[in-house]
Amino acid sequence: MVNVKETLNAMTGLIHAEKLAPLLGMNKDKLYQKTKKGEVPHFRVLGRVKYDPRVIAAWLEAREVC
Repeated sequence: MVNVKETLNAMTGLIHAEKLAPLLGMNKDKLYQKTKKGEVPHFRVLGRVKYDPRVIAAWLEAREVC
């Protein structure tokens, strides 16, 4: 099974919801809902929502229960 955090850390640049949502196991509409609620770290670039894959990887790491 592919490690999501490793996949995200290997990516460069900002990504769209269409690319991130499947990695998180959800559809893009659900990701946008969580983003709007402030549950997922994101950036706005020229009015569009973008995600930094490395920030998302760190966010996933922080959310893990040890």
